[in-house]
Amino acid sequence: MTAPARAVVSAVSASTTTQQEAISVPIGTVVLSGGPTGFLSRHKEAETDVYTWTRYDGIPTVLPGGPYAANPGTDIAVRIDGTTRTFLDMTTGAELVSYDLSGFYGALGYQGTTLVASKRVGDQWELHLLDKGDQGRIVDRVVTGLPQGMTWRIAQNSDPRALLLRAFKVTDGTWEQQLAVVDLTSASATETYDVLNNNNVVRPISGSWTHVVWQERDAAGKPVLAVARRGSQEISRSNWLQRANETTLAFGLTGDWAVYSDPNAFTAVRPFGMAAVTAQSLVTGETIQLLAHATAMVPTGDGGLIVTGGTIEHGEGLYRIALETNSGTPTVSVLATTGVPTALTAKAEPLAPSGVIDLDQAGTKVPAAWTLSRANARVTLKLVHTATRVSGTVTAWAPTTGTTDFRLDWDGLLDKFPAYRGAYTWTLKAEPLNGIGPALERSGSFSVTRAPRPHDFDGNASPDVFSRSLTGTLSLYDVGQLRHLTFDETPRHTKIGTGWNAYDRIVPTGTGLVARDKTGVLWSYERKDDATLTPPPASWRRMEHLRQAHQRLRPDRRRPKRPPGHGQDRCAVALHRQGRRRLRTPTQGRRRLGHLQPARRHRQPGRRPCR
Repeated sequence: MTAPARAVVSAVSASTTTQQEAISVPIGTVVLSGGPTGFLSRHKEAETDVYTWTRYDGIPTVLPGGPYAANPGTDIAVRIDGTTRTFLDMTTGAELVSYDLSGFYGALGYQGTTLVASKRVGDQWELHLLDKGDQGRIVDRVVTGLPQGMTWRIAQNSDPRALLLRAFKVTDGTWEQQLAVVDLTSASATETYDVLNNNNVVRPISGSWTHVVWQERDAAGKPVLAVARRGSQEISRSNWLQRANETTLAFGLTGDWAVYSDPNAFTAVRPFGMAAVTAQSLVTGETIQLLAHATAMVPTGDGGLIVTGGTIEHGEGLYRIALETNSGTPTVSVLATTGVPTALTAKAEPLAPSGVIDLDQAGTKVPAAWTLSRANARVTLKLVHTATRVSGTVTAWAPTTGTTDFRLDWDGLLDKFPAYRGAYTWTLKAEPLNGIGPALERSGSFSVTRAPRPHDFDGNASPDVFSRSLTGTLSLYDVGQLRHLTFDETPRHTKIGTGWNAYDRIVPTGTGLVARDKTGVLWSYERKDDATLTPPPASWRRMEHLRQAHQRLRPDRRRPKRPPGHGQDRCAVALHRQGRRRLRTPTQGRRRLGHLQPARRHRQPGRRPCR
């Protein structure tokens, strides 16, 4: 193994300036590490990972080849080329050292110019620290003081003087896990901690100059936050949120504060309990919400954090978390933005119903759509018939075209039955499924037109039937709903009113009802112009008093838009009444059709013979 000295990237100035405004970075940028002068990030172009070193004054350098690995808290990036690891000083562009791991080592991590590797020796795994020594030679040191028989992995740590390691082994199905702090100068373990009640890989873990913090479980399997102060074996444990058992959190430390968030919250299709980036005091337990969400956190050399995440105000990007000088509480500042909003936003105004819509046209569907900023949203279109307040809803749970185009075409149904004609209002509402940010809402109006149809009393181009219960309640059932109901659904009905047992004849017409009470009085029950049927007595109108003159009433099926035209008196004489909007006398518009009396019929005493 040798230490090359040639430069591989263009040199950048080591000086930094105070950030005046947010840096612009490509969409999908994820921070990998943060050093004193800049940060390493990754984003995708097509299917290719692109690695960039960006100074805090906004000047980016795209790194050739790749991939590259993070070197926490430093201005060093590590290029991976097969079994070779090359350390690059991003302030000068120079190669610092290169390590060849062929055949013996597996790289675990990087700290400064030190490479942390594992090596198989017999049936054990040894931990090795590889460094550049005097005269460019590579020095290989074995870490001492670690428990035997464990498999070691590196964990996040913001202290550049030390490594934080986690280890596990499984014996006859029983897990044993430990944490260790290794001093880089002496290559020895200075502190070890037992992890309790964990039957899988322990996460998250983070270390700092003053603390080591990790998650474990209590005897009942509930999540526990364990906190150890460096240099002490005393561990404090407190209950934590259940969600910590269900995912690997984005996690970090700054001062006496643990900072965490669910990294899957932004793309989730349901709200998560740990979505917001939260700082929790390791001393008092106080919590502060810092950002709307985060997908990654990395430590910086000054004890702070750089977070890949977003806020409602500034959108998606990179944010710095540092301690406020006087209070010691965490504060947030914008480092870089991608231009993508964190809150759900509309890319354009929606396509929605407008004007006058003729629903009688065959196959009519009313187009509606909305293009939003992201796919994990639920969009609903609610349509309300102004006169009756009956409503229908169209819901889109996912985009149907493209990536963020939600289609909500309306099929002309309200609660599974054909829509009435008349005026409508509509409301479009888009809600973020992840619970991050407010919902969007738009509204408007339109009207529906339909031609009159036979036996259509509510103006929705579908036949209706009336039903009277034993208690005298009259209801209207829309036949058009039957084709849309499942076997276990009850048909919807409109209650007209009660007290209809007072009538012994009720006949529907094209515009309402005609009913005969038990004293022989006919009553007209008209439909209003807005296609609604209002309950009596407001719509009653006395038509004529026949004292049982008509034994039967039925509609004129040839003229469904007019009142009923056929009746039969006591002598079984069939009478046709010309349909009219208003009937004032019993004989108005009436025409004799014929005698329907049976051939032989005995006249009752006191009754006038029929002629």
